[in-house]
Amino acid sequence: MFVKNCKYIFPLFNVSSIGKFRNSFEVWFNDTIQILMKHCSEIVIKNEDFTKNVTIYKNPDIKSLDTIVVIIINFNALLVNLHRIVDCLNFKNVMIWTVFEGDELMTNLLYQYDVINKCKIYPVSSYCDNILKQHKFITQSIFPNYISNDKFDIHFNPDYSSKDFVFLCVSTNAHRKNVLLLINTFKKAFANSPNIKLLLRVNDVDEHLLSPNDNIQILPPSSNMKDLYKQAHATVLASSIEGFGMPVLEGLLNGLPSVVPFHSGLLDFVNIYNSLPVSYSVVNDPHSVRDAGIKGNVYEIDPDSLLHQMENMVSVAPILSKTINRKLLYNKFANID
Repeated sequence: MFVKNCKYIFPLFNVSSIGKFRNSFEVWFNDTIQILMKHCSEIVIKNEDFTKNVTIYKNPDIKSLDTIVVIIINFNALLVNLHRIVDCLNFKNVMIWTVFEGDELMTNLLYQYDVINKCKIYPVSSYCDNILKQHKFITQSIFPNYISNDKFDIHFNPDYSSKDFVFLCVSTNAHRKNVLLLINTFKKAFANSPNIKLLLRVNDVDEHLLSPNDNIQILPPSSNMKDLYKQAHATVLASSIEGFGMPVLEGLLNGLPSVVPFHSGLLDFVNIYNSLPVSYSVVNDPHSVRDAGIKGNVYEIDPDSLLHQMENMVSVAPILSKTINRKLLYNKFANID
């Protein structure tokens, strides 16, 4: 996807400054910048109202061959903001690197379809790729959210000889993530199991929901991710929809099996050899579990299935951990160079 010896322009939407991570977009942005700094002549950031250009990196020893615009954005947000970035779309080389959760695009804005198809569209998952193609967009190869080496240790093996068993959930606290459902399910399943714990690396959790006897700990967002995964024995995610599902993949690369619904973007890497599937029903109700900008179907999680599979994971995690094909996942999602 990336070409050496070029100048790169990034129109900045809801991406934070370098070094700050609140969501997947920001992780992708930061990791991408780190890669490009090795190979490009210049990196320019356009601010949110497109009135300023800020050069954040320049290598005077590299002569720029061309200018490439890279837009990292949720596809529905791209459609909404097209009027703001039409100048960017008129560049010769425009790459749209996109993810989205809902399987229904904002069709009232698709009249600008021809403008977008002048660009090269790189979806991050098969799920996103299929939806774009269903809406007649022309996509390039799938360009997944590559996992950088500071997020995993491929040689690490979880310690299942410990008397404790630790579940880990890494997530935002968006409505579709079902964090409250996860908390309540964990309490119900393991109320009498003091050696089973749940670590939440989740923002803005109401700590009044928890008591010391719940064995649930909220971790600060500044936690070192590689060290964090080494504290756990399995990951758990109860999302109603995922464009990609990066924390589950990071867990698998660290040897951690997952309790997770097999749907949407997660299907690129979860399977019965590395995870326990949570049952769900497909719902197209605008009042169901979703967030702003998500259209179409969502996958409503079965609470009983979530409880049952978390209970199962305590006993089968050592077996599943050994059957995770970490080499395959590494070659597909982590070998950035």
